[in-house]
Amino acid sequence: MVEEEKNQVVEERLEELNDSLEEAAEETAEEVIEEEKPVDPIVKQEGKFYGTGRRKRSIARVWITAGSGNHTVNGYELENYFDNRARWVIDALEPLSCLGFEEKIDLTASLTGGGKTGQSGALKLGLARALVEMDANARPPLHSAGQLTRDDRKVERKKINQPGARSKPQVSKR
Repeated sequence: MVEEEKNQVVEERLEELNDSLEEAAEETAEEVIEEEKPVDPIVKQEGKFYGTGRRKRSIARVWITAGSGNHTVNGYELENYFDNRARWVIDALEPLSCLGFEEKIDLTASLTGGGKTGQSGALKLGLARALVEMDANARPPLHSAGQLTRDDRKVERKKINQPGARSKPQVSKR
């Protein structure tokens, strides 16, 4: 008899604990749902925002404003500056397409150094940084798409007594 009473008390206690755990789980689930609502980035109508990007030997200074999608690089239209090469143009404007701002942002950039590939990569990073400066809510989608990561690869230097960075002089067997 005593054991049956103990078992009954234990079962009642377990039921109380399960009920309290279920209630706590429901409350935390509701809190998580409320907290995880991402805020979409917006185009701020006032102000000029700046970002710097670098890749290889190239440096890009980028200014963005709200507008109608005019993209100017060193006084030329973006497509003309990159010789209508789609690869460079698409790479440079990837942060805008990631946020859906292709026709909402005017871009003015000053590019120096390096070649066209490095300049398009530098422009991409500078544009992404300027977008984050314009609205901090743009950071999560740009970061998850890899737009805010700097590509720090550079050309390896030439070593002495060698024709290049890794190549060695030819050795004769005899």
